[in-house]
Amino acid sequence: MKNILILLTIASIISCSTKKQSSNNPLDYLTDTIVIPIDRKTETYSRTMQFVEGKLYWWNSNRETISILDITKKALINTIQIERDGPNGLGNPLGFYVLNADSIYIPTMSYELSLINSKGKWLADYNYHNFSKLGVLAASMTRYSNMIETNNLGNLYLIIRDLEVLSPADLNEEALQNYPPILSFDKTQEILNISISKYQPPF
Repeated sequence: MKNILILLTIASIISCSTKKQSSNNPLDYLTDTIVIPIDRKTETYSRTMQFVEGKLYWWNSNRETISILDITKKALINTIQIERDGPNGLGNPLGFYVLNADSIYIPTMSYELSLINSKGKWLADYNYHNFSKLGVLAASMTRYSNMIETNNLGNLYLIIRDLEVLSPADLNEEALQNYPPILSFDKTQEILNISISKYQPPF
């Protein structure tokens, strides 16, 4: 009988306690934070970031560099300089996509997908100008939800927003055939091999 009274007392206390209100502030749901010291060359905001193998790649768009932050060591471990001119020049970058530490793909304003390594050395350019028939550039920016994506085979997928240029009246199956929204790039080929993803009817 004594145990029953104790259980009833505990149950009444729990039932009378106020429930915690849900919060609209996403910061209230953080369970842990990591503080990483940065230098003045690392900007406090980024239009492109990517987490790869324990490292956060952070694009400093105004300085044209990529900072690499090691989450485990809580330290800035490298800064990659993106050059505009010269033998490693890329022109104007539009974000980046890290396939691995020595394969960083950078879409540029010259309708090219450029490849650099961890030291910023230029390795190759892949031109997609002929696939963007309405002159829209590919970009890779997390801030605008248009990152380059990949599959398990390492093929890259770029979004070409040609369809946004068309009026709603012109959006039909023929338009999707002529202006496909996604380009696929097979990285295993030594030469440019960008194939167009064709629209397929659902039935």
